[in-house]
Amino acid sequence: MRKCGKFLLFFLPFLLCRTAFAFDWKTGKMNFTFTSDVYYQDVVGMEESSLLHEGWNYLEELQGDFTQQLIKGKLNVDAHFHIRTSNDPQHQIAERDFMFVEGYARLYNDAFEIWGGDYAENYTSYTLSTSLLGLKSSCQIKDWLKVYVLWGRNRDEELDGYVRYTAGGRVELIHKGITLGTTVVYSDVDRDSLKEDSPIGDELNYVFGADLHLSLWDRLKIDGEFARSIYNEDQRDESVDDIYDSAYLLSAELILRSNLTLKGEFERVEPWFRSVHGSPSSDMQRYKGEIQYLPLDELGLFLLYEFSYDKVSHHSEMENRTYMEMTSFNADLKPFIKRQDIWNTLGFTFQADYTKTYSDDSPRTLDTEDLRLSTTASQSFSFWNYSVGYSYSRTWDHVDETTEYFTHSPSFSLGFNYNWLALSWNWNFGFSFTRKETVLMHIVDRSYRGEGGLGLSYDKTRSNLNMNVTAEYCDNSSLTGAPDNFRWTYSAMFDQVIKETESLSIILSLSASYSDYDEYDSDGDYEETIYHIKLNMRF
Repeated sequence: MRKCGKFLLFFLPFLLCRTAFAFDWKTGKMNFTFTSDVYYQDVVGMEESSLLHEGWNYLEELQGDFTQQLIKGKLNVDAHFHIRTSNDPQHQIAERDFMFVEGYARLYNDAFEIWGGDYAENYTSYTLSTSLLGLKSSCQIKDWLKVYVLWGRNRDEELDGYVRYTAGGRVELIHKGITLGTTVVYSDVDRDSLKEDSPIGDELNYVFGADLHLSLWDRLKIDGEFARSIYNEDQRDESVDDIYDSAYLLSAELILRSNLTLKGEFERVEPWFRSVHGSPSSDMQRYKGEIQYLPLDELGLFLLYEFSYDKVSHHSEMENRTYMEMTSFNADLKPFIKRQDIWNTLGFTFQADYTKTYSDDSPRTLDTEDLRLSTTASQSFSFWNYSVGYSYSRTWDHVDETTEYFTHSPSFSLGFNYNWLALSWNWNFGFSFTRKETVLMHIVDRSYRGEGGLGLSYDKTRSNLNMNVTAEYCDNSSLTGAPDNFRWTYSAMFDQVIKETESLSIILSLSASYSDYDEYDSDGDYEETIYHIKLNMRF
């Protein structure tokens, strides 16, 4: 009886939005995209340090899209599927050579939608925000009334170790700048699907939510949400009781002037609150404020402050409460943006972030501060561009001073682009350096990185060639025990458009890369070589 009720609930919006069917099959199209990538990976030396799967590998993917107008201006259908096959563990799920990644079919018009197969749904932050395999529908019954319903399950029973069913619905009442919503979502684990090694028990979860979205005079926006959950960890155990808790969210945005915006947000998620595949952090109370100010066309300022803590009630499992304060400031300056010459692209950015985290016990077991400062200057000319940056960070630990450190990190990049000999030339170069020093022991680690690349394009034959080289050197202090290391990486890629029309596109790609990693006074050296041949077809 409960299953019948779920299906009636699902099809109710569709019945309310009934349409006379007289299909017209003259319009519609199908598109397919096929990608075949065959590559050889070779590892020499300390193979355990490499993530590559040595030998011949392949990755093939096929995607298809179908669209059809069944009734002109009244009813449409589309469908999509994605298939992947590979013997490379980097592209596999649970060591499976063949995978049906996703697939769905959708029937829709301006008033309703029915979706079957794989889908993602996001009702609200606390009720539902996940991907499922099943059915969902929505219907604009009246201008002021919209209804959503869904039913689904987790897609991979074998990988998850259980089957979980999810069902729910949402109703929205809409009037001018006001939207009122109410949501009910339910999930239940199929007891018969549980195994001895299943990661969860026979879980049962309900979430009831109400939300408000208000927009007034194009200057004030208010959003609020309240949710209440019922959760049982394992229905097989009669000693396990249902637990109840709530979540609250309130945010406001006020546009005082065209160049001044204020934002504020309050959030509280109680320890026993359990959303149905939702996204909020549990056991947390948070306050956040933002100011966006543009005093000049050339200058933009942004300021953020956030204060949060856990252990919000006696339901919390935390032994001590932890507080976190975060302040962030950003400034963007383009001093010559109104000029009509090359100087109007000159820009400066400055970013400052400060975070303090501490516990409420005595003496404190956690008390840290983190400061990060960064600045960048950049400019683009007709055929070249540059960027210069510098960042500084400082970490304080008032519980364990041996972990305190600071870093300096300058960086520089340079690019050239021009046309010569019927080719488009694009050069890019970059360099960065990082110095990290502990405050108490003066242990110093240094790292250097340099890179350069050239891109060539020949429009007449639709050909592209890209070549890059990167060098990285880590000079570690002998006191850390980490060996110094050096890595060279070379890569080249060639793309050729074989054919491109409205109905057919064929692109061939060839690439090769070589990486040489050396550890001084260590046996961790290894080399990696990869050769690729890739074919991409759209038809």
